[in-house]
Amino acid sequence: MILKAHDSENDYGFTAVGLTTDKGSTPIYYKGKTFEPIDRKSLTSIYKKYYADPIGYLLQDAKYAAIVKIKDEKGNILKHSKRAEPYNPIER
Repeated sequence: MILKAHDSENDYGFTAVGLTTDKGSTPIYYKGKTFEPIDRKSLTSIYKKYYADPIGYLLQDAKYAAIVKIKDEKGNILKHSKRAEPYNPIER
């Protein structure tokens, strides 16, 4: 048996190459020092802003704008993305 799956727009495709039997669950631990709680609506809003203008989104924070310089193929510094990427269809 081969299991293949894809989303409705064929942006993502997956093929299962093997199956295993679960021998118990192993928890996933977050090892970071801090975290910021966020609700799903706010996270989706952040995703949409990022996909609309990744460069502008990254450079809106002054601490990153001071150290991150994004340039085009001619060496000109870019402040905004020229073309928006579509919002991730899996997260809709």
